[in-house]
Amino acid sequence: MTRGCGPAVPPGTRPVRRERRDCPAGPVHRGRSRRRRRLQDFVPLLFYTAVRSEEARAARWVDVDTERAFWTIPAAVTKAGDPHPVPLSPGAMRVVARTQGISGTTAFLFPAPTAVCRGCGRAGHMDVPNKATTRLRRVEGVPRDFRLHDVRRTVATRLAEMGTHVPIIEAILGHRPPRLVRTYQVHAPVGEMRAALERWSVELDRIITGLRLVRAVPSP
Repeated sequence: MTRGCGPAVPPGTRPVRRERRDCPAGPVHRGRSRRRRRLQDFVPLLFYTAVRSEEARAARWVDVDTERAFWTIPAAVTKAGDPHPVPLSPGAMRVVARTQGISGTTAFLFPAPTAVCRGCGRAGHMDVPNKATTRLRRVEGVPRDFRLHDVRRTVATRLAEMGTHVPIIEAILGHRPPRLVRTYQVHAPVGEMRAALERWSVELDRIITGLRLVRAVPSP
């Protein structure tokens, strides 16, 4: 049982215990439409930040500092029960800016007429998008067993391939260090996290641009 907003794994789905190298951002982006507008910025935010789905759904504007490009996820929402710092890369900030234009003066980045959440105790933010995720699985290029948690595995794998040190990846994912490490090392590597996420933002933009160019080429 997680402390997040709702179950991280949709009921009835089989856990996938592997990193998702077959989970590209492009096909998920192609699954967007006006009908699925609430995922239009939600899924890209997961890709740019590697936060948990429940953390993004419960994101509040009061916790986002747009001037410093920084998001602090409250302890009440995180799985570890500790505040989680999230440096916002240029790609993430583009998503935040678009979301701000849509959500207006609401408290949440992704508002919705939902009941009180069991995780954060607040009402009014996006619910678990199980139906929308099911629709995404029908998009060409998206694995049939895809679930939103695979985004975190994908980002972690790509960061490792780009040479990011494991402790920085773990910090980005919001994983608690071992007790002994926490005892003697209290430094939060925010600068290193920002540098890694900014490199990933550039790479993710490159991937998405390449897929769009491929789509633009007419079939023979």
